[in-house]
Amino acid sequence: MKPDKKNGFTLVEILIVIAIIAILAGMLLPALSGARERARRTTCLNNLKQIMAAYEMYAEDYFENYPAKEQAIYTVIYPEFIKTPQTFWCPSTISRGIRQPNEINSSNWNDSYSFVFGLTTGNNCPNPVPVISDRGIFVGSAANYGNHKYGMNVQYLDGSASWVLESKVVYYSSSNRGPTEGVNVACDATGNCIDIVADGVQSYWGQ
Repeated sequence: MKPDKKNGFTLVEILIVIAIIAILAGMLLPALSGARERARRTTCLNNLKQIMAAYEMYAEDYFENYPAKEQAIYTVIYPEFIKTPQTFWCPSTISRGIRQPNEINSSNWNDSYSFVFGLTTGNNCPNPVPVISDRGIFVGSAANYGNHKYGMNVQYLDGSASWVLESKVVYYSSSNRGPTEGVNVACDATGNCIDIVADGVQSYWGQ
């Protein structure tokens, strides 16, 4: 009668199984990371749509006018039209901004979104016109763009929202005036600048 084989695994077999698990985990992690980022991007788009809806409600109460400044988020939109502060945070936010006190007041600039931040090069006025993006405000987080893999989410005036490649966005620069008072200069991420005519002529939007 032959003796029974000893039950269990050898050290080599265990090491092989561990190696296989490690390889599979290495293959799955990038896919899981991509799925998490897509979920965060979707949450960010939903936040923008909620903020845009709040601006629309504000406009209904104030003679069809939108808030005048980025600070409107703190002074008129929250908490009257949006009750949850988490709505103002992109889940992929890179920078938290800073607190900027001065002699008159103290403004906490910690939000993820920028109001009327720039013009997308692929679009023409008047539809759609960019209103809000996840680039973040200029003060304290000037480099807070590209939260979503080389790009950003943008909410447009017509109600649509989409992801835009960072290189396709131009930024308004109030410190660099054009040759006349009717012209401002906007610069893209690479430093190239164009003139933006402020008279509303469609052909000057989205250069």
